[in-house]
This record gives sequence, C-alpha cells and structure tokens, in this order.
Amino acid sequence: MKYLAYLCGGFSLKEGRGKAAASLPSIWKEQRHDKTEIHDYEQYYLPDFVRFCLDPDAGEDVSMQRFRMDCDTDTAIPEQNSGCGHAIPFHIRHVDFYLFPFRMAMFSICIETESGDANDFTALASSLRRLGSLGSPWLEEFRRAALDPLADAWRILSPFTPDENGNGFDFSRLVEDGNKFSVFQIVLQDSGEGGESDSPSDGLLFSLGTVAPIGAKAASSLYAPSDEYFHKIMSENVLAVYSGWKCLALSDTLTILACGAPEWLVTNWTVDYFGMIYIWQLYRRNYLFRLTRRFRFERQNSTALEQESVDFERNCSFHKISYNFLPEEFCSIVERGLKSDRDKDDLYHMIAQETSKSEKLADNRMNRLLFFMTCLTMASTIYDACCLLQILLPYGTSPTVEIVGFRLVSSIMFTLLMIALLIYRQRSKRL
Repeated sequence: MKYLAYLCGGFSLKEGRGKAAASLPSIWKEQRHDKTEIHDYEQYYLPDFVRFCLDPDAGEDVSMQRFRMDCDTDTAIPEQNSGCGHAIPFHIRHVDFYLFPFRMAMFSICIETESGDANDFTALASSLRRLGSLGSPWLEEFRRAALDPLADAWRILSPFTPDENGNGFDFSRLVEDGNKFSVFQIVLQDSGEGGESDSPSDGLLFSLGTVAPIGAKAASSLYAPSDEYFHKIMSENVLAVYSGWKCLALSDTLTILACGAPEWLVTNWTVDYFGMIYIWQLYRRNYLFRLTRRFRFERQNSTALEQESVDFERNCSFHKISYNFLPEEFCSIVERGLKSDRDKDDLYHMIAQETSKSEKLADNRMNRLLFFMTCLTMASTIYDACCLLQILLPYGTSPTVEIVGFRLVSSIMFTLLMIALLIYRQRSKRL
C-alpha cells in the first residue's frame, strides 16, 4: 500500500499578501499558472474560483499566491517511538506555502511512504501531526527539512513575537486554531487488497480517518467506536460515488481510501481536490474562526470587523465552484467535515448581537435627544402660556409681583403636565 499525506497549518500575517510575498526568503519559489492553464481550468471550475486559486495577478484581496520549497528528504520514525515495533521510514517531498487575502498564511507538508501494514500510516500521521511532540530529538531531521523553514517564515511574517527563551521555536505557533496539523491523506491499495469486491473497507477508512490503530474494534475496546457513532459518521461524512474509492471527512483529517486508482486520478486528488478545494475550505474555516475570536476580544472595532466579514464573503466565499457534480460533492463533504457552517453561524450570531447592541445604543441616544427636545418644547409652551395669561390677566404692576406670578403659574402648569404624563404612562402599561 502507498500512503501520501499533507500536514496543514496556518497563521496570521502582520501585513498584506504583497508585502508578505516580498519578505519571504529565497528558498520559497513562487508557483505560477499561465493563461492557457487557467483557461483550461475554467472549463471545469467557475472562473471566480479559478481566479481565487490560481491567478495571483487578479488582486491581493481576491486571490491567493503559492510558493514551494522542495525537500526531497528521507527520514524515519525510530522503532522506540513508532509504537509499531519497527521504524517507519518516510519521504518528505516538498512544503507548499500559501498567502491568502485578509492577512492569512497557510502551508502543507507533503510526505509519502509505503507499507503492507496500514498501522504504519496511522502511527506516522499520529507522530507528525501532534504539535507538542515536534520538538522531540527523534524528529530532528523532519524539523530541519520542513519545520525550521516554516518557523523562519513565521518569525518574519507573523504579527506576534516568539517567546523562545533559549528553548527553541514553539511549533504550536504554526497552527493558530488548534493543537495539531490538519491531515489530508490518501491510501492506495493495489487491486485485490480491498477484499473480494475490491471495494475499500469502511472499518479501515474509519481507523485511518480517526488516526487509530487498525483493527482496534477487534483488538481493544479503548479505540473501538460504538456502533451508533460508527454508522452515524459513515452515513453523514463519507463520499462514496464510485466503488473503487471512498472519502471520509472529519474536522482534522480528510482520508481517501482507494483500490487500484490510476495515476491520473491520484493527480486529480492532489492537485485539484487538495490544492484547490481542500486548502480553500481549510482557509475559510480558519479565517472564520479567527474573525469570531476578534469579535470576542475587539468589541470596540465591531463595525470594521463586520465590514471585513462582508468583504470576505464577497471575495473569498463561493456557493458553487464547479460545473461538474463530483467537485461539488467533494466540496460539500469537506465543508461538512470541517464544520465551517458552525463557525459561520457563530460569527453571524456575534454580528447580530453587536448589531442589536449598536441599535439599542443608537435608540437610547435618540431617546435622550427626543427627551431633551421635549423638555425644551414644554418649557417654551409653559413660558408662552404664562406670557399670554400675563396679557389677559396681569399678575400685578410691580416687577416682583410679576415674577412671583410667573413662577406660580408655571409651577402649576408644570405640575398638571407631569400628572397628565404619569396618568398616560400608567394607562399605557395596563394596555
């Protein structure tokens, strides 16, 4: 069996995409598509989505920019750390770096290996995706080849200051919204390995997706899922269009298990389904998570954040991406697994709360203004009425008597007006 995986993470940028691209070290080589390639993609995907994914010249706010660092490094998880009783060799192909609109960077580390035991794949993914173990001595070669260049990019581009204190870089900084890398993985079985029907096994797919020991249900109850949960996940989060392959989408992994897949299909999964659809959906989920947090801690900037969310929806969200059904189905299952709609609902709920709060504050300000204007009108009315009474029924001939008369009449009128208002208010409450 062959195993191909992309370990993904992301973090915020202190500057926009253009300035960030200019600051990247020279080891990162920009990946470009010419007009002919873009035109070919537009025969299958909607032009706006193609522009966002493949055309950085379209504009900093409406498209992403891609860079790559070739690694071509062989290393291994040592026997004493693999949990499988033997070392697990793997190859690091390359690291891709993506600069997105709204000051966000993402990356993917491409690794591959081969083994007759699928437990090697789950052990490898488990060892490499945990951020807390990346500083271990037995991962030194992996750090040198893939992680240290990413740490250097973080130091240059991130708005935050690293707190290393002589202990080295904290690799948890590479993932802003979680405690592990997100994993996009493909397991390729040769024809005949999937069973009599040559169809991928649901049990194997579930174990790979949950990064659990293979055959856990039969071997141990510790990692064995309940029948109810297993059937729920396999009915709601699995894409099974053709008999030769299945896809399981969860919040931190996406797993494709295939039997006898041709090379062109694998290329389609890695270039289109991962390189365009999955990385975009992951960016969208991470951005919504970040914006929701900013709403929580930057309430004073709620108006600007709300406008930013509108700009993001207009420039970076797509309700339809392809003219064909399969990319649309794949996009839907990825979104369901990442639970992007839940992050979007949380964000819109907070926006609605801030909007309601702003409207109440505006209403209170308007009510205070109206109350002030009402008081001025009442005072003017009482003064005019006192002057009219002075003309009709003079209060007296001396200035002192006139003043006393004005005060007495105005006090009586004010008292009567207050009594009328109180009566009106009481009757309004009863209604």
